[in-house]
Amino acid sequence: LPTEDSDEYLPTVKIFAYALSYDGSVMAEAYGSGTLIDDKGTILTNDHVIVSMMGPTLPDDAFQVCLTKSNDPEEPICRFTASLIARDSDRDVALLKMDSTDVKGTKITFDFSLPYDNESDYKIGDSITVIGYPDTGGKTITYTSGLVSGLITEAGLKFIKTDADISFGNSGGTAVDENGNFIGIPESIFTSYSSEALGYLIPLEEIIPWINSNKNNEVIKNEAADAALKSAMLANISANDDGIYKNDYHPYEISIVDGWKFGNSRWLK
Repeated sequence: LPTEDSDEYLPTVKIFAYALSYDGSVMAEAYGSGTLIDDKGTILTNDHVIVSMMGPTLPDDAFQVCLTKSNDPEEPICRFTASLIARDSDRDVALLKMDSTDVKGTKITFDFSLPYDNESDYKIGDSITVIGYPDTGGKTITYTSGLVSGLITEAGLKFIKTDADISFGNSGGTAVDENGNFIGIPESIFTSYSSEALGYLIPLEEIIPWINSNKNNEVIKNEAADAALKSAMLANISANDDGIYKNDYHPYEISIVDGWKFGNSRWLK
């Protein structure tokens, strides 16, 4: 949980997925959450967070990662990028690998990960906390609490049911038990005609073998999309640092009004 006494990053991250456009720009297609699971920069998330709008067999082309410091939960730092290393659309899981530096070249050490191979003997009625970046929570990290409401198997896949609030953007994030053990990934919500909803979590123990088999894979990188994304991110960061946004093509400059910031838009070039 966030604490004013620590400036370490939190292990739950925000992910923006981008597609490379015909003109060389990158377009934001989706966003969701993820969890840093080791000291090599590996992020566990849902496959549907990183899948392309062009079809379920294709991943998106580039990925931006936002981190939140424990003592500053209101200001996610969106200076990081990652590449795909593995995905399984049937189980709806994917692994990304963060770059070892931010887009300005500052090195980052991944000493804030959350272990995924822990032992947790959860049962119905236990308290859990869901952590992520839901649309209902704005741009900042959000914590919701609830219970393990039930267990279910559908189409051969096991899920944990919970009454903790889950919304669009929570997908791929973190669910922990009352002892802080990582137990599941928020995957979906189901609502009734009365508008009551239950969240479905992918139990971590169901995918540990898959994680161990794929976490050391080589990165799958679209070099053109990665370069375009980093260039766009760097332009926004420089504008916020210097107070002036500079565009190369077509050339123009914009002075930033006090209190305003450049951030993600649908198109980045």
